[in-house]
Amino acid sequence: LTMPSDAYKTASGFDDNEQYAEAYYNIAVKDGFQVSPDIQYISNPGGDGSQDPFLVYGVRAGVFF
Repeated sequence: LTMPSDAYKTASGFDDNEQYAEAYYNIAVKDGFQVSPDIQYISNPGGDGSQDPFLVYGVRAGVFF
């Protein structure tokens, strides 16, 4: 939950709280290399309650020496 400041509400005219959830899984491919698929759900983006919620998909990779 992201709660906008009073200054942001005044400047943008948006006063809803942005809400989000994230799910990911860390996969150790081999020693020193990991991959993490990721899904994020966002509603009221930027505090604008008139916008539809949406999903963001991504993949993170980690290499360790």
